[in-house]
Amino acid sequence: MYYVYGCMLLLMDKLIIGPVREKLIVAYYRYKGGLTNLESLNDVIKLTASTGYLPASYMGAPKDQRPKYYPEELFNRFSFESKYIELVINTIKDDDIYKCKSAYPGEFVSFALS
Repeated sequence: MYYVYGCMLLLMDKLIIGPVREKLIVAYYRYKGGLTNLESLNDVIKLTASTGYLPASYMGAPKDQRPKYYPEELFNRFSFESKYIELVINTIKDDDIYKCKSAYPGEFVSFALS
């Protein structure tokens, strides 16, 4: 889930530059007549606000223009509780996330390593 969240933020920033995103949000709000929930709208505006990143394809430059502390500041716009991050890290570290135990039982691994 966190991986997909990070990928979506980076792709959004790479494919739709900041000023265009901001104008799209304003246009959608005006289209809906201002009847949308303002609390969720503020969250969307916070998430989609311009980061200062400009891809090379937009500028015609040889490399991307990246602001200082990018993409860390982009990811810090919404923080996750540390206990959930710890759960994800511990699952990746300790569990058999690819379910390979049935394909590689412990006896086979110890025999192959001997």
